[in-house]
Amino acid sequence: EATQFYRSFISLKDSLVNEATLQKMSDTRMQHEINKREKDLLKRDAQLQNTYRNFLTVGMFALMIILWQLYVKYQTQTKHNQLQRQKNQKIRQQNSELEKVHLKQVETNQLLKKQNEQSHIQNQKLERKNEELKRFAYIASHDLKEPLRNIGSFATLLKRRFKGKLGEDADEYIDFITKNVSRMYDLLHEILMYSKLDNEEINREWVSLNEVVRTVREIMKGKIMEQDVTFKVDNLPDVKGHPPHLQQLFQNLISNSIKYNNSKQPFIEIGVRRNFQGHSLVYFVKDNGIGINMEFKERVFEIFKRLHGKDEFEGTGVGLAICKKIVTQNNGDIWLDSELGEGATFYFTLNIETKEGIPNLENMKVKAHGLALN
Repeated sequence: EATQFYRSFISLKDSLVNEATLQKMSDTRMQHEINKREKDLLKRDAQLQNTYRNFLTVGMFALMIILWQLYVKYQTQTKHNQLQRQKNQKIRQQNSELEKVHLKQVETNQLLKKQNEQSHIQNQKLERKNEELKRFAYIASHDLKEPLRNIGSFATLLKRRFKGKLGEDADEYIDFITKNVSRMYDLLHEILMYSKLDNEEINREWVSLNEVVRTVREIMKGKIMEQDVTFKVDNLPDVKGHPPHLQQLFQNLISNSIKYNNSKQPFIEIGVRRNFQGHSLVYFVKDNGIGINMEFKERVFEIFKRLHGKDEFEGTGVGLAICKKIVTQNNGDIWLDSELGEGATFYFTLNIETKEGIPNLENMKVKAHGLALN
């Protein structure tokens, strides 16, 4: 029994020890689980803390970027508003200046309108005066020619019938009368021609300039033979113009070349060339006379302007003015090229219809005022 009891005791003790050990092991395992969970919780908490810090950092950085963008936008908008205010101010100033300029322009326009009205009135008055002067010149020259012709006829009759009978002084006086009557008659004739140019009806027809030059040379045959003038005339084109004006133009230019020529062998060349661009024709009358100082290249075409005294060369101072008016009426231009003692060349253009058919026309080169012959 004692052995049995002891065995029971030992068995119970072992059971208790095993139970205690198991309990202790269970507690240890539980403690280990608790510690492990605590570590997991701490680790998770640390991760959460780290995530929070990262989120907070990113959020702060994003917030800083947003704030910076807002600041930049604010600054840009502020600058834009400032520039806009400046532009608006400048626009207001410009509008104000434009308004002042507009008002000034209105005043100027009103003044110009008033001046134009006054100019129009003055022009009408001048036109009336010019018409009156033209009529006066025409009537005066026309009406004076008849009595002047009578004076010349009677002076010539006195000279023929009483030459040498009334004394040398009387003969000299009669010569003086006849010469001055002739000058006056030529002057009246050219004034009449000049005044008729504005009022004469222009009838354009096809005209041979070759025939015009032949007619002029026939009319001036006496002077040409008297001075033994030699001519060189190119083949000239046919043009659609007013025959009397074209004849007067060439006659005055040829007469001028003969009149102001004291060479032993007077020479006149008449021709035509294309201008340096080849688009139009340039006519010329060239001589070997006394020449003209180019200082007076414009003056020679003004009416009543003479470069020489009447005792040196006869003339009225109207011939070249008539040429200029005829050329101008044909929308052309006239000019000269000359050297003293070397002759003169008169060039002119006629902006009128011209028949083609003159082959191998030479071109002209640019020189000074206009064109010169090659």
